[in-house]
Amino acid sequence: MVFKRATLVAVCCGTATLCTPATADQQTREVYDNYCGGCHEAGIGPVIAGMPAALNVWKARTSTGAMPRFTRTDISDEMLDAVARLIEASRPTTKGTDHAEAT
Repeated sequence: MVFKRATLVAVCCGTATLCTPATADQQTREVYDNYCGGCHEAGIGPVIAGMPAALNVWKARTSTGAMPRFTRTDISDEMLDAVARLIEASRPTTKGTDHAEAT
């Protein structure tokens, strides 16, 4: 499976959620929703939209504490890279002053 680098959508919703790039592969988005979005879009985990892909990959593989660590059995390296690029290409939206405005 080939993953294309996601591009930013200019229109975002009005809460602290990940803005979905228009070209995001559906499977990549589903993996994000299943493994990341439940906490990072619900305010349980920090906003990760826009974070560098390499940092997201490192955190997902080595995490300790409240965030679970995801092994290669959980998410393949190829899929984790695609999800990390999706996150990096996205921008947080705001409902208050805690997050940067979407551009």
